[in-house]
Amino acid sequence: KGGTFEIGTEAKPYLHRARITLYGEKYSTIRLPVIGGKCLAVSNTHFTYREFGDNAVEPGNVGVMDIHGKPRLKVWTRLAQTANPGDRVIVLQDIVDWKPGEELMVAATVASHKHFKGNGLHGSPPVDFQNERVFVESVAADMKTITLTGPLEFEHEI
Repeated sequence: KGGTFEIGTEAKPYLHRARITLYGEKYSTIRLPVIGGKCLAVSNTHFTYREFGDNAVEPGNVGVMDIHGKPRLKVWTRLAQTANPGDRVIVLQDIVDWKPGEELMVAATVASHKHFKGNGLHGSPPVDFQNERVFVESVAADMKTITLTGPLEFEHEI
């Protein structure tokens, strides 16, 4: 209730690799809507007032998560063109300073109908979302064209 989780500060960012390991079964304990129980999260007043899910704190007792790492040009961006299953190259809208070996998440652009029909969004495991964990093989000179170490499994529309 009202705790703080901090890695680095704005004045002195943490420039090394931080690894946070969460133990336990994702869906066997407390279940936050969509997320499950194995997560590192900070509630906000909107969540606590609206949901009051299992173990939600009382309004006003929100925590702080403050993480400052190496300054980057962009920590997220959007695709500039649709990426198809099997593609190993993605083109981004913004320039990035990502490096070979870095891990990315390509977010799903399609979700199962159950997440929009009101019968599965809150509390259901997001097992059918098409998010993809990928790794950078190289970044082209334009700093927008990224080659991945392996092919994409799903389509990601713009």
